Amino acid sequence: MVAIAEPRTEDRIELAPRSTYEVVTRERLEHMAHDLDEIKGRINSLFYLVIGSIIVEAVLRWMQ
Repeated sequence: MVAIAEPRTEDRIELAPRSTYEVVTRERLEHMAHDLDEIKGRINSLFYLVIGSIIVEAVLRWMQ
């Protein structure tokens, strides 16, 4: 015996906020995501600065 699945009806996901709390929570999450992106950029800049200074120091020592 083979079971035949019934066609699924598409359930739509409701993305609109239902309460003030949900609006405030989403806004805070968006701000936090923006802050994390900024921190990530700063860490990447520091990483490249350290790597660059190590490379410059190695080249200067090699040239002596």
